[in-house]
Amino acid sequence: PKQVFESGLKKIIVGKNPIESEEIENLRILCEVVADKNDAQVRIEPGSEKMDVKVLLPETKQEIRDMEKRHRIFISYSHRDAEWLEEVKVHIKPLERFYGIEEWDDQKLRTSDKWREKISNALNNATIAVLLISPYFVASDFIVNNELQPLLENAEKKGVKIMPVMVSPCETIEESGLLDYQAPNGPDKTLIEMTKGEVHRTLSKLVKDIKSFI
Repeated sequence: PKQVFESGLKKIIVGKNPIESEEIENLRILCEVVADKNDAQVRIEPGSEKMDVKVLLPETKQEIRDMEKRHRIFISYSHRDAEWLEEVKVHIKPLERFYGIEEWDDQKLRTSDKWREKISNALNNATIAVLLISPYFVASDFIVNNELQPLLENAEKKGVKIMPVMVSPCETIEESGLLDYQAPNGPDKTLIEMTKGEVHRTLSKLVKDIKSFI
């Protein structure tokens, strides 16, 4: 599994088992020296058990921007379905540790945040969109106009991966255009109609699909 550590300047991504704290410090020093010279995010991969490393640097600013945008998940949901958001986040959380992805939903908004700006930035930076589909989701004018529409446009223009999850039966899902996107479960068996084990199996399938994309 990949481990992500924060250096003073950049992230260090180490692709193997966790390493000792003193080794982490050595890697941080190496990362900072190289990053200072190249102004780039550094990826460090162990070449052997002795922690020999090679440094892979993007060559252009565009490649740097691509690296910074990689693995960002936006979760769109109705507040009426908040309990299902928590279940999804439990399954996605380990991806932050092992793959360095970032997950965003509106629960991350804090007092004094310019919330429209924050949501807009998260939408624009997302590479994956998880949509929790229910009648409440489809009925929400805010979601449809301010989240769903930009995400569908970004899917066409930027290749954002749309991953709907069927939370509860919704007759108008076909009209919303979301049946065009493969979901880990179909509209004939939504999360609220499943046993607890089936829910976890379905959300595990969602995570597997995310892993295959990243």
